[in-house]
Amino acid sequence: MSKKILLINDMPSYGKVALSAMMPILSYCGYEVYGLPSGLISNTLDYGKYVIEDTTAYLEKSIKVYNDLGFSFDCLCTGFLLNERQVSIITDYKKLNPQMKLIVDPIMADDGKLYNGMDEQTVKRFQQLCEVADLMIPNYSESLLISELPLDNMTCTNTQLQMIFERLRKRNARSIVITSCMQENGQYGVYGYDHILDEQFFCPYEHINIRFAGTGDIFSAIITDGMMKGNTLKKAVLKAIDAVSSLIYINMLQDASVPTNHFKGLKIEQFLKDII
Repeated sequence: MSKKILLINDMPSYGKVALSAMMPILSYCGYEVYGLPSGLISNTLDYGKYVIEDTTAYLEKSIKVYNDLGFSFDCLCTGFLLNERQVSIITDYKKLNPQMKLIVDPIMADDGKLYNGMDEQTVKRFQQLCEVADLMIPNYSESLLISELPLDNMTCTNTQLQMIFERLRKRNARSIVITSCMQENGQYGVYGYDHILDEQFFCPYEHINIRFAGTGDIFSAIITDGMMKGNTLKKAVLKAIDAVSSLIYINMLQDASVPTNHFKGLKIEQFLKDII
């Protein structure tokens, strides 16, 4: 029987990010995938002008109906959440369903600063959500916020990563993946801790100097697949790094002459057989 995955993330009508990026990947991997939008977004934020429709009430009512109908999920994977109320709803839902794996991408900051609309209270709520997660996937900036460390240096040493790790472990004794770690020598990588093996690891990767929207959502989806199939976390991370890098190169070749195409995210479906 196929495992069931619930995704809570935003739904753009123009752009291959969030739910529109994660659902085809996980469906291709053989899961029953269900999407619950945290918000409806006209287009990706890179365009500079957009409309966001808050769906918090819909999200809360839907989860209540799921509970009333006895729906269950093997895994819940979260992405962009609009407000602290949504974070609280998901935290409570996990506590009611402790057997359900919870994978959290605490989307709230990058490059040393909070996203628009995020504040100190949002950070506190995400800290609480990460405390009940089976796997958290913050980027380096978000890992500092969850660890209650200052956003004053976007390069890291092994000593700094170890300090962040120890602080995160005090919040949550389970698995951790920190993306976009840039070391002082310019080497980029992904730091991880697999709580099942009690193993720390660092996976370096080639930094591609271009930004496509939605790469984090793709990365999370592929790690979710690996985790649900019982792979080691390191193996799942390595596969996610390879898949995202391959998709970026393929899309760069196709859209090199139209830079704004990068705002739409990566073309995914026609390349799934090559990356999964």
